[in-house]
Amino acid sequence: MAVDAEGAVKDWLNSRNDLVGRSNAIPLGAHLTLLRSPGSGAYAYLQVIGGTRALAAERPVHAARISAQFRGTTRETAMHAAVAYATALEALDGVPTPMGPGVVCHTVADVSGPLLPTDEHESNRERWVVVVDADFYLQAVPTVAATA
Repeated sequence: MAVDAEGAVKDWLNSRNDLVGRSNAIPLGAHLTLLRSPGSGAYAYLQVIGGTRALAAERPVHAARISAQFRGTTRETAMHAAVAYATALEALDGVPTPMGPGVVCHTVADVSGPLLPTDEHESNRERWVVVVDADFYLQAVPTVAATA
């Protein structure tokens, strides 16, 4: 069964009050679109860059490769956010973790980064981008409907 992988990872990351919010590594949170005026600090821009569905009929899992671009006005803020995220991903290895409503992440694998592929000094956007990519193995779980 397919899941909204970007939405699930965004919900999980934004629920982490040890990573997201004022005075944390990712103060501006995770987003599925680029912010127009991010101000100071860093944020994560998430995109699915690959994946597959239904790896086994008995356990339908949606494998999604998610690219997280950490964007900031300084190299340090972008790198600090990316390192904190990559460290949080390491803790998900083999630990089933709820990620938003109706989605469980069974594991995260093949984490690459943090990588500093470019700076954007020629643009009007944030100047620094640090990338962390990872494979998320997600499964939709049935939600129990409330009865009246």
